[in-house]
Amino acid sequence: MDNIMKHNETKILSNIIFSIAVPATKNKFVAKNKFVVDTNEWTKIKIFKMNDNFVAWFGEKVEDPFPGSFISVRNIVAKTFDGRISRELFNSDDLIETTLAEIYFFMKYRISGEAGTFFDTIWSNIFFVRDVNDKLRTINFFWNSDGEYSEGWSIHATEFGSLSAGQWSVGNRVFYHNTFNYSG
Repeated sequence: MDNIMKHNETKILSNIIFSIAVPATKNKFVAKNKFVVDTNEWTKIKIFKMNDNFVAWFGEKVEDPFPGSFISVRNIVAKTFDGRISRELFNSDDLIETTLAEIYFFMKYRISGEAGTFFDTIWSNIFFVRDVNDKLRTINFFWNSDGEYSEGWSIHATEFGSLSAGQWSVGNRVFYHNTFNYSG
């Protein structure tokens, strides 16, 4: 795959909508302790659904503490796929990587998925994370509210670069490390 964006390719991402510092973690991040399907009213983070891929690829993942990061967010402005997002941002698939701890930070920040600066309830929030086997995967999550029975985050993992699984519509948001603005 050609990693250089061609001159005649249309831009698929907006300018940066916002950026936010994600604080350092002191402890290991244990996915199975944080990502639990539970929508009762006392749960800190309501998770409505996790697809089978997410459970298989990330259920046993443990991440070491990290020194913090600076995440930037852009809207998708033209229908696209994972590899094209990566090429437009960095000309590399390796630099787009984020962590489960960062996803959890954003879920915790918007506990009930309310619309606002970070999340619109109808769009996916797209992250790229390495699984337990160190393979880059695409994770998207959005607020699910069926209005009658339950509501909470719906989390899905797909193969990175899969054209069928990784097609993204206009309006979805991409989260990535902004290495140019992070001061450590």
